[in-house]
Amino acid sequence: MQVTVRCSGQLRAALGTSSVILELASGASVADAVAAVADADADAAGVRPMLLDEAGAIQRTLVVAVGSTQVADATGHALVDGDTVTILHPISGG
Repeated sequence: MQVTVRCSGQLRAALGTSSVILELASGASVADAVAAVADADADAAGVRPMLLDEAGAIQRTLVVAVGSTQVADATGHALVDGDTVTILHPISGG
């Protein structure tokens, strides 16, 4: 199945793009999509730690939505073909 992952802020800058189209297995979860983005571009220094913690779980500071609905359980939320996942990275600065 095909899903689009949209990224903003520092994550978009690190990836060099605002969206990524992924081919995922049927029944893949939101967590699978985030992990695929983390692994999609080996040249994107710093992307993986922005998305995943050392154990491979989604960073707690991220807000992830499917369509216009925020996802509370990324591992348990199955995606369907054509879904759009949005990853909002926290804003930092002073």
